[in-house]
Amino acid sequence: MNQRAPYSLKAHLKPYIKPSVFALLVMSLHACVANNGGDKVSTSSSNNTASSSVVASSSSAPIIINEPPTISVSAVSSLKINRAGVISTNNRAIVATVADADSNIKKVELSINNTPVGAALTAPPYEWSETVFAGLPNGEHTIKVTVFDIDTNVSAQTTVSLTANQLPTISFNNLTHQQSFDIGSSVDIRINADDPDGSIASVELFLNNNSLGEKDQPPYAWLASDLMELASIDDAGDYHVKVKAIDNDNDHVIKNISFTINAPTKALQLGEVFSPDVFAPGPHGGCYIKTDQTAQCWGSAYVLPRDCSPHGEGVCTGRGIAPNNLGKVTALSGVHTGACAVLDTPRNNGSNLRCWGPEVSLKTPTWNDTITVSGGDRHACALRLNGDVACWGTTHIDEKNNYSADWAGKFPQPPANLKAKAIASSDNLACAIKEDDTFICWNGPYSTDPVPTMPDNLKVKDIAVGGERRTRDHVCVIKMNNALKCWGDANNSAIKNYTAGLKVKSIGAGDQITCAVGIDGTAQCWGLDMDGVTIPGNNFAEVGVNKDRAFFVKEDGSITRAGKAYKAEKELPANAKVYGY
Repeated sequence: MNQRAPYSLKAHLKPYIKPSVFALLVMSLHACVANNGGDKVSTSSSNNTASSSVVASSSSAPIIINEPPTISVSAVSSLKINRAGVISTNNRAIVATVADADSNIKKVELSINNTPVGAALTAPPYEWSETVFAGLPNGEHTIKVTVFDIDTNVSAQTTVSLTANQLPTISFNNLTHQQSFDIGSSVDIRINADDPDGSIASVELFLNNNSLGEKDQPPYAWLASDLMELASIDDAGDYHVKVKAIDNDNDHVIKNISFTINAPTKALQLGEVFSPDVFAPGPHGGCYIKTDQTAQCWGSAYVLPRDCSPHGEGVCTGRGIAPNNLGKVTALSGVHTGACAVLDTPRNNGSNLRCWGPEVSLKTPTWNDTITVSGGDRHACALRLNGDVACWGTTHIDEKNNYSADWAGKFPQPPANLKAKAIASSDNLACAIKEDDTFICWNGPYSTDPVPTMPDNLKVKDIAVGGERRTRDHVCVIKMNNALKCWGDANNSAIKNYTAGLKVKSIGAGDQITCAVGIDGTAQCWGLDMDGVTIPGNNFAEVGVNKDRAFFVKEDGSITRAGKAYKAEKELPANAKVYGY
């Protein structure tokens, strides 16, 4: 028997007949078929959904009735709003479960408080993130999700409560606003951070508007050693601290305080106030700045008479004086036979730099703004206020201790365009701390060794240079966290057994010794017959080192000598007191 294809009322009548009229039509068809005693029609409805079917006899085409979809919706019960109007992270804040027996779903729409939100979804998953709540006020909001098929729609709804996020809290554990500290104090910054309705995501510290990094776990602490490494917090001045805490809802709070590092009450410039004769054999001596700020010298550093040989033990001993009319000085450094002084004001030639002795008295720069000077074997280097560095020397003494002709230029020359803030010299090596706190070193003509290999971009606070004329060059620095670090000839006893990382405030380097003053005021040396020696006492302020012995300045300004003694040094005044203490 030939059968006709099924006939769909849904497809043919829907564009023209409303659902209510369509239901009446189905009932009429049912009655019609029943009266004709042939075909059978059935209808059913339940739970706000209607379904109907017509089963045709063998002589009629079946009529298919559309079944409406079903829907259920679930949503988080509450969400938090931060100050930016952003909801706490929940990528599936609303989920609709939709089904349709005859797979006729056209779209699913969301409305909040009867206002449509976004575009309708036409394919699963039917989900919405927390962003749909952006801009809504605190309180309860009605969520309604509607599913549409070809001729019906069904809705389901729930509620979501929006509450304001509570901000994190910040307090300083060990600092108060406008607190002051003496220079050299250990300043830690310790933060207490908490979130009353969540957790802390990160805490960031700013010092003078420069970020010193974030911490995502307690303790939120930046110790003094970290701060000195990152920001030179040990320098005198005012410091502005800003702390930013962010919670898990991406809200943040900022707290600001300031504190002060007081300038020293005494005019102490480590490495510049006291400088003994450096790095040369023969009758050694040195100079120091007396309490009246004038210069006092002894041994080969004072003005030599014409018949005084610069070589031979004791020949040039005797307490001497620096050249007349120096007036007040601010920095000193010795050379082989002579010294240089930085004057507090320029003199008749317009220069505030004065040198004496055969090596350095000629070709001295005529600057009026010299701030420090550092002597080598037969040369000196000076630093002026604008960061320029100049090195000079005039004579050379050969291996038989004879003076030769003028060797101008035979001494370490600074790199072109160098801008520095500190300098240090030895027999054949010179170094400078640049304006960004990194440092650079360069060799003179005598050395057979390359410049010691040192790390690039390491920031330092102070530097000392040691070594003999042709060998054993070494460099020691105080890092920004006060840690001691040295490089150079591994066989040089001056650095072979030194205590790397020791926290120090002053360093000195000689031919084969290195000495340091710890931040606790203790002092020790390494090399030759002083390897690992601790100097008795704990009230030292700074150290100056020449060939193979050291001179320590105590906090009261008195001088203590350590290491191999020379006859000339017996003339160091027993009651010598250094200016600034």
